[in-house]
Amino acid sequence: MNVAEVICLFGPEEVHSGAVKVVLDTVECLEQLGHDVSIFSGVRGMRQPADEPVKRHWPGRHTWWSIDITKGLRVDSIENYHNDRATKAFSSFLDKIRPDVVHFHAIQGLGAGLVQHALDQGLPVVVHMHDWWWFCPYLFLTTPDGKMCEFPVTVSSCNCFDNPTFLQKRQEYLRQVVERVNIISCVSRFHQRTLVNLGVRPTSLSLCENSVAPFDNVQCKQHKSRGRLRMAYLGGPTVHKGFYLLREAVRFLKGRWDLRYYGFELSRRTYWRARILAAGRWPKEIMGPRYLRQDLPKLLAKTDLVIIPSVALESFSLVCREALVLGVPVLAARCGGPEEVLVHGKNGWLFRRGDPLDLRESLCSLLVQPGLIKEAKAYLRDNPFQPCSMDLYGQRVNKILTKACNL
Repeated sequence: MNVAEVICLFGPEEVHSGAVKVVLDTVECLEQLGHDVSIFSGVRGMRQPADEPVKRHWPGRHTWWSIDITKGLRVDSIENYHNDRATKAFSSFLDKIRPDVVHFHAIQGLGAGLVQHALDQGLPVVVHMHDWWWFCPYLFLTTPDGKMCEFPVTVSSCNCFDNPTFLQKRQEYLRQVVERVNIISCVSRFHQRTLVNLGVRPTSLSLCENSVAPFDNVQCKQHKSRGRLRMAYLGGPTVHKGFYLLREAVRFLKGRWDLRYYGFELSRRTYWRARILAAGRWPKEIMGPRYLRQDLPKLLAKTDLVIIPSVALESFSLVCREALVLGVPVLAARCGGPEEVLVHGKNGWLFRRGDPLDLRESLCSLLVQPGLIKEAKAYLRDNPFQPCSMDLYGQRVNKILTKACNL
């Protein structure tokens, strides 16, 4: 089977993106099953005037085709959801590759015109939804300043744009495209339920949980806590991931603890380190480095608790699952994805989404009762978390793509 994988952004500079990780896993699984795989993506900042896709190389990884979509990455741009230039480049890509099936992932900036074009060409299509972009320009049903949206979201209830006509046209166009797609993949049962509530045909949905690649042969020395609660946040300086909410929650938190923030680029790390020092909150709050996935075992070897304070809904939450695989309990907002794998009071804890006071109360309980962390770690040792394996993920993707070809 000749498979075309399509994603908005790809390449070594985008390796921290969850969707890019899924595409990398997908390509690896499909190639191991003997399929030919080609990749088409957008890139940013290339100043590429031509409509022809450009062949690019990821050393040691992949060769793929791309088109510059810098302008289309603006959420208030029509090109974000309908990009004629990207569609022309995609058409050229299809002529070169001649795939048997097209597997779309996150396509903001490329636009749904690519899906429409593939369908018009009679090609089998699978749309792999990673979030809620098809219904929300900001992807996560949360406003840019971190306020939770009414659910299910509607044009009349959305306050993110001053131009309701833009939203109305966007919604009408994307809904028409979605209705033409016979197979839509979702990444969790929670994600599946929300998509049904937003109007996606239940019969078109196929559950395809993301894989969690194993941490092979990693032996890291466990650092002693010395009576402190050592916490880690891995989400970067974004509002929707709950960074500011977390800082508010720990502002007056008493007891012996420290909190390390990971996932920040150097400039942001320098800025926040200065802010923390100026506020006298060091060494309680510490700026850790940006990390690669292979660094996680070492980082979490000196961590007692991973905190996921997301204000936005999480369709899956890879961080939650990776922490559990490594035997570290998780304290997460009730934001969807983490709720499917956290057993409250066993391998982690849950608090009200968007509520810094409830988060603070949860942290106070863990500080007052340090035995709770020990019990959770023991539970994870006795009941190791079993995520979706790469092999199982590959089988599911293969089954879905084969089904699309046989419709």
